[in-house]
Amino acid sequence: MAVLVMSFALSTVAGCGKITQQKECAEVIKTINAGVTRAKAANLSSPAGFKQFAEAYETTGQEAAKLKVTDPELKKQVDEYVVLTKEIAKASRDAAEPAKIMAAKREIDAAAKKEHDLVNKMNTTCMRK
Repeated sequence: MAVLVMSFALSTVAGCGKITQQKECAEVIKTINAGVTRAKAANLSSPAGFKQFAEAYETTGQEAAKLKVTDPELKKQVDEYVVLTKEIAKASRDAAEPAKIMAAKREIDAAAKKEHDLVNKMNTTCMRK
């Protein structure tokens, strides 16, 4: 009888952990997707559009930084994403200045690749959970 109770208790704890991880993953995905939606609304053909793009990433980074993530791997990835949003926001603000636009666009393109790779890692992490 004691063995059955312990088994049940362990499976319940494991099940709760999985539910927590799924909720955390859902919040991370929701936060990043909302940020992408905000960023896509920016018209990158004007300085004001680059500023809007920067603000979208700044907001997303701030929101992601506030998420409670207990999974160490996902937490590390979210922290990397927060740093990346700051890089993208800085490059976007630089792109709003005509003298810096070409270098800033290269930085944005490089950051977009890093973002794509990092989001794929987060998706992989969340699918395993």
